Amino acid sequence: MNQHDWKQLSRIFDMVLTLPPEGRTDYIKRVCGDDKELEKKIREMLGQLEESDRFFEERLGKNEKLIQELDALIAEQNDTDDYFEGKKIGRWDIQELIGHGGMGRVYKVQRVDESGIKQTGALKVIHKSLLTPSHMERFRLEQHILSGLQHPNISGFVDSGITADRVPYMVMEYVAGENILEYCNNRKLPVEDRLKLFITVCKAIQYAHNSLIIHRDLKPDNILVTQEGRIKILDFGIAKLMDPNLYENSAIETQPGMRMLSLEYASPEQIAGKMVTTSTDLYSLGILLSKLLTGLHPFDLNKLSYKEVEKLLLEVDPPLVSKRFQGLSKSELRKQLAEERDTSVSELTGTLKGDLDAIIYKSLHNDPERRYGSVEALITDLERHQNSLPVSARPDTFGYRSRKFVRRNRWAIAAAAMIFIVLTGGIAATMWQAKQAEQNAREAEQVSAFLAQIFDGSDPNRANDGSMTARELLDQGYERALNELEDEPLLQAQILSMIGNIYSNLGLYEPSYQAISRSVELFQQERERSPRLA
Repeated sequence: MNQHDWKQLSRIFDMVLTLPPEGRTDYIKRVCGDDKELEKKIREMLGQLEESDRFFEERLGKNEKLIQELDALIAEQNDTDDYFEGKKIGRWDIQELIGHGGMGRVYKVQRVDESGIKQTGALKVIHKSLLTPSHMERFRLEQHILSGLQHPNISGFVDSGITADRVPYMVMEYVAGENILEYCNNRKLPVEDRLKLFITVCKAIQYAHNSLIIHRDLKPDNILVTQEGRIKILDFGIAKLMDPNLYENSAIETQPGMRMLSLEYASPEQIAGKMVTTSTDLYSLGILLSKLLTGLHPFDLNKLSYKEVEKLLLEVDPPLVSKRFQGLSKSELRKQLAEERDTSVSELTGTLKGDLDAIIYKSLHNDPERRYGSVEALITDLERHQNSLPVSARPDTFGYRSRKFVRRNRWAIAAAAMIFIVLTGGIAATMWQAKQAEQNAREAEQVSAFLAQIFDGSDPNRANDGSMTARELLDQGYERALNELEDEPLLQAQILSMIGNIYSNLGLYEPSYQAISRSVELFQQERERSPRLA
């Protein structure tokens, strides 16, 4: 069962519930027509609900006001004649039909003022068969609500009046655009751009909440995006006032059993017929965010009966959106959804994990008290996520805050690390050079002292009275280096190298070769890698 099926089923089934049992069969046949599959699903849903007699006892007698609405819906579906086609309503010329539903129709209209300036609008008029007191009151309430909402991202109120046939109408700002899902998918907007649009939607809804108005029907079809990328929220037709005294004649109570909702975006409390609060809009926003980022409803509603859907939404918290996305059995669908977001499957999954998982999960908790306290709190978390700051939806652990700190300061940390490495390397090199210089100085001093002993004739067995030849001095020095410097191999290697070079200068190549060969062996033995070895 796809999303279109659920929308159609939800609308028809909600209307059928308003009828007494003996009148349902005829109505179902009339609405479903030749669609036997649709009729079968409606009857299955009714059969499951009829298991509870109390369910219907609560609704019978409370939904009489909706019976006429169902009649009107059927009448409108069978009415192919547009009784306003080609007419003028007030100062507005009707150009074309742009939408219709159970309550009435919406037309694109235009008027020309005295100065010749043209103005385009969207004119909404109640269906002629729905001119009941309750519908008239709700229509007037919608007029009051729209006229009181002055926000750049909410379709504005333009005009209102009554036709010659005594049918009320109102004119709203005309918005030419696509619904938010189509707009994002058609342009393959990445996750960050989708979040920016969603935050704009949230700010408009927060404005409505601050004006004590709950939308109650937030879904993509009611959120349009213009070609310039401007958000416009439409249809406050089933909006609820948090203060029933806000407008004159506005205390319209939604009776128990009158479920004014779109099933796919409805909150658990709407489905259960409980009190609706601003948290209801938060839940719908959570579903919208899930579909914007993954293309999926938080729950897999395919092949579920109405009763199973109701039980699922009322009793089960949704899975994390990243797991919902990963759990798709069709890899091609995952790839398509990722491509619509200008990314790969693995990158999209990685983006969803963590903050976005937690934010959407908190928005969709089936207990309203455990959702965000306001749309403003949701906006704050989304903006903190964009700025790599910790979000309230996740546990405030040291590791989490540290990762966030590193991420938002990664360039500064990288630069600091580079500076640290350079400084550390410089200090290490300086210290090594100083140590090496100290060692070289010590070795040079030892070499000088040893050579001085040789050429001063310091052999205790024989004084140098000038009768010793250079060859004899070198031979004596060679023997002493071999015998006395065994515990200092590097110093011994240096001395032998110098003695070997002196032998060579004197033309004594054989002892020169022996001394230098032994020097090389000592250097290699001590793993000395220096110019001296070369």
